[in-house]
Amino acid sequence: MVGAVDLSCEPVHRRALAALRPDLDTPGDAAVVLVLRRAECAEAAGEPIHAILDLSSATGAEFTIAGPQGASPVTRRFGHAHAASGLLHVAAAVVACRGRMKPGEGAAQPWLDSGRLRARVRVEALGGATDGLLVESGDVYEPVILPPATRLRWFAAADRAELCVRIRRGEDGGQGPVRLAFACPAGKEAETLSRAVSVAEGREVAAGGIHFGERPLGGGLALVFTGAAAAYEGMGRELFLSMPDVGRGVTARFPILAHAAERLYGSTEPLDAMAQLQTCALICQTHAEVSRGVLGLRPDAVMGLSSGETNALFAGGGVVGHGRHVRGDRRVGHLWPPSDRRLPCGRAILGAGGCRRLAQLAPAGPDRGGGGGTGRSATGCRSPSSMLRRIA
Repeated sequence: MVGAVDLSCEPVHRRALAALRPDLDTPGDAAVVLVLRRAECAEAAGEPIHAILDLSSATGAEFTIAGPQGASPVTRRFGHAHAASGLLHVAAAVVACRGRMKPGEGAAQPWLDSGRLRARVRVEALGGATDGLLVESGDVYEPVILPPATRLRWFAAADRAELCVRIRRGEDGGQGPVRLAFACPAGKEAETLSRAVSVAEGREVAAGGIHFGERPLGGGLALVFTGAAAAYEGMGRELFLSMPDVGRGVTARFPILAHAAERLYGSTEPLDAMAQLQTCALICQTHAEVSRGVLGLRPDAVMGLSSGETNALFAGGGVVGHGRHVRGDRRVGHLWPPSDRRLPCGRAILGAGGCRRLAQLAPAGPDRGGGGGTGRSATGCRSPSSMLRRIA
């Protein structure tokens, strides 16, 4: 265990710091403890690794945290912790790598590359002594923005009476056309369950976040993808910080979109036409990942407007090689003729103008361009054709 504590806000410390380093006019208290173990021992024991500290590596890093000079973002946020400042900077780098983000002058920047994130830490002590190390992300990824303390619950049954029994027992899930769902805030679960029973019994109208139906909804479910003109600076930042694994999964399939994230969060320049195309593709594919992989939605159709048509095809698994299209063709919404688009496996079409519903065509043929059918999608399918059998 390695630790450091400094109560720099104590009056004597304040006066000493003001005399020695007048440029560091904001002190900060800090108490930091790291539990260290050799990486090979932790891996052999199957222990979670939050980060790997390397004192000798000359490998490049994706970002640098330097301190405790006034230029350090850690010092500006927490104040100068004097004797604990060096370890505080190391801890900040660990948190950043674990949350897959790059701290900077303003808001944190999500880092979506599928590889490991590396941070160079450099610290300067009083008297001019300097030291540093490399912090590399481990196998633990935790969101920087925690989700709200709300639980989504749903119940299904053959009739109202059975549904009431399930709700009273707190048995989530079930089968049948009569369904009830609600988002339950922390500390109000008993109250919400009581109201849910009243709704299921017909004594209360569904309201306040409780949704009830006695028969399935008609129609189908479609995922709709917008065009590149909807892109704007900083979009999706909170989403990626709260769900780092989702962004990493998207860029693992489409590596070119990691560059789009750099453009979206690491630049102050306005988005030009190509940047809009790339960044919109990143958000579209991420929404598809959340819709299918996180929420478990199974769309009957995918549609898109302009370049959204192309993103619909990529999200549906019908086309591979997203990078070539977002790099080399600004008319990405017109890569197919204006008639109905037949996906490569011959299973579904995307309507012209981005508004016509996907419809089932010929029986699915062999996969073409799907990488041999070895990659598992967010829906659990192993190939484009098996995924499109769900979509069409």
